[in-house]
Amino acid sequence: MCIFYGPGMRKTVFRHLKVTVSGGVPETATRAESIWVLVEIMNKTRFGQRPSEYGIYKLLKEKVFIDSYPLHDGPYEWTDNGHLNDRQLLARYWGSFKCLYKIQPIHQIERYYGPEYAFYFACYGFYVKMLIPAAVISVLCVTFGLVTLKMQRINTPSEEICYSKMIICPTCHFHTCKFERLSASCFFSYLTYLFNNPATVAMSCMISFWSTAFMEFWQRNQASLMLRWNLMSIEVDTTARPQFAEKASYNVYSEITGKLEPMIALNKIIYAYVLTTSTMILLVLVMISAFFGVMIYKVSMSYLILEFDIPAIKDYNQMIASFTGAMISACLIQALTTGFKKLAMWLTNIEYHRTQSQFDYSFIYKNYALSFVNNYSSVFYIAFFKGKFFTHPGDLQHRSYFGGLKSDVCSPTGCIADLSINLMVILSANIFGRMVFTAIFPYIYTRVNAMVKRVYDYDQLPKPQEFQLPVSGS
Repeated sequence: MCIFYGPGMRKTVFRHLKVTVSGGVPETATRAESIWVLVEIMNKTRFGQRPSEYGIYKLLKEKVFIDSYPLHDGPYEWTDNGHLNDRQLLARYWGSFKCLYKIQPIHQIERYYGPEYAFYFACYGFYVKMLIPAAVISVLCVTFGLVTLKMQRINTPSEEICYSKMIICPTCHFHTCKFERLSASCFFSYLTYLFNNPATVAMSCMISFWSTAFMEFWQRNQASLMLRWNLMSIEVDTTARPQFAEKASYNVYSEITGKLEPMIALNKIIYAYVLTTSTMILLVLVMISAFFGVMIYKVSMSYLILEFDIPAIKDYNQMIASFTGAMISACLIQALTTGFKKLAMWLTNIEYHRTQSQFDYSFIYKNYALSFVNNYSSVFYIAFFKGKFFTHPGDLQHRSYFGGLKSDVCSPTGCIADLSINLMVILSANIFGRMVFTAIFPYIYTRVNAMVKRVYDYDQLPKPQEFQLPVSGS
């Protein structure tokens, strides 16, 4: 029995709460469970005499229906009287920016959308919560670097570079690249120390413990949610997908189910996997080639700045090339991400996956592989390969191999600064791009679509026919 008494019991939300959740243990299926049962019925209902004439998927493919989707549980606008549906509660206490700092209503999400979506948001929320100690450790590490940046006893390498009178050889031909002092790399030495100081060693050890703790605590949280949502005894769905049954070469009687089960010829399966594997390899090579092109651009931009000999930007040629190259890489990543998701789905559809779980796993693996290469190709190059092809100053053959990529070297302080700039720009662009595509664009699309719909509905209203009326003044 629920007792609704407290300091704010006279508020409107408490009156709603008494009407909405009072009444004991729920005895009906949730919204997600009802939709799931309905989907199973629609997928197995026959509409013809032929063995293949069953399921909503077949009707959608034959253009009998335009689309099929579950309806929402009533309106999402908040009402002051009566029973509140799950959609209203989620829109008020989850889908609003005012609730950004509050705990997610995970159980309400599971009740309305089902356990798969609920686990997704639960994992994201838990990950963001666990990022707080990692962020504090990182901020302390950078703060230590800022405080000790000018301390000669601690930051000895930077002080030696900044006050050095040593002259170093150019990395390209002396007609283009001039001899320069080692002190010209002073800014990069300070930037390198900021992200690679003595506190970084302690931070790396703490992050290792943090990652282990994150996995252990999430497994405990996951087990708790599975027990709460009655998912401990769930069985894997082995039902054949309608798409698989449609492509079946023949049917085989199953002694386990006592029914005819669709089967695919082995040669078709082999051909499909050969095609998808070769296409994946080709896509990976295309992405690597694109990012190698960005690296060649950075080398060419650095040489171009030196050739123009502009004093204002000549000393910052490596920084300008790094920033512009990182921005081009970020734009490439955003452009390729959307296309590769569709390609991964297309390749997965080519394969003959019997169950929906096999289909989902295959799509996840392909999408992960393409996303990994897409996001971290430039990072791996800078961290492990940049400067490894350089031989010695004055080698005139540097520009003849891979568009001058052999002459792409790090500053005398190392590649940490270039790697930090690249990571900062790429991660910032990913966050901004995700925010634009998931929040701003849908909001603009919804507003524009609503406005167009109002104009369309107004144009479709019946208008009075005035062409038979007499002209005024006649």
